[in-house]
Amino acid sequence: MKKQYNLDNLSTLVKGNLVIIIISKRISKDMLKKYSDLYPLAYLHLMFIKNVEGISQVELADLTNTNTSTMHRNIKSLFDNNYIVKRISARANENEIYLTQKGEEVVQDIIYWVNEYEKEMGFDKDNTKELSFMFKKIINKYSDF
Repeated sequence: MKKQYNLDNLSTLVKGNLVIIIISKRISKDMLKKYSDLYPLAYLHLMFIKNVEGISQVELADLTNTNTSTMHRNIKSLFDNNYIVKRISARANENEIYLTQKGEEVVQDIIYWVNEYEKEMGFDKDNTKELSFMFKKIINKYSDF
């Protein structure tokens, strides 16, 4: 029998974090079922690589709260399995990371899965736009990047 949890007294932020953890696990599971050569958080890394032009390994680690050695292994795995390419950056002595066609295909699947979960949760254009605005405002206020 499933254990009952009293979530009523948790703060909104803690409940929001729990939602993200649950959905994150589901997206990872969907992704790993289709792409067995990826690792559980690859969906998050690939989405940032897609949406932050020329992101570096250090920036990706910072944005996703991934420690340096884990990020190094993850980037190596993505590179070795042809999901990403690395290019020398003109702005610093570091590589910029870009998706390959194979990586782009995975990202399209990730977007599909995310959209399906959002529909399941009752998100529509209006409340998604409102949430996105609120999240960006919080990110800009509290983040170091």
